[in-house]
Parts: sequence; structure tokens; C-alpha cells
Amino acid sequence: MSTGAVCKVEDDVSQALAVPVEEARLAVGLQPVVHMDETGWREDKKRAYL
Repeated sequence: MSTGAVCKVEDDVSQALAVPVEEARLAVGLQPVVHMDETGWREDKKRAYL
């Protein structure tokens, strides 16, 4: 797969997901409670999380 083909697929997927992502963003904003999971792990003796 060429670099150009990867870029084209990336663009196609981004366009295909634009509407569902916006719908999800709006739906989350309407919820009375929004939760984020900060499950962590240890890395080099330090706590890391996403």
C-alpha cells in the first residue's frame, strides 16, 4: 500500500466518521453525568494513565 493510498483511506475514514463523532459529542454533552475512566498502570516505577 503506497503512502498516497494510506492518506486517501485516512481521509475517507475521517469523512465517514465526521457525522457519528459529532452526534456522539453532542449526546455526551446532554448527559447529566459524564464519566472518564482513568485506569492506570505502572511504568518505570511511576504511575501512568490515559
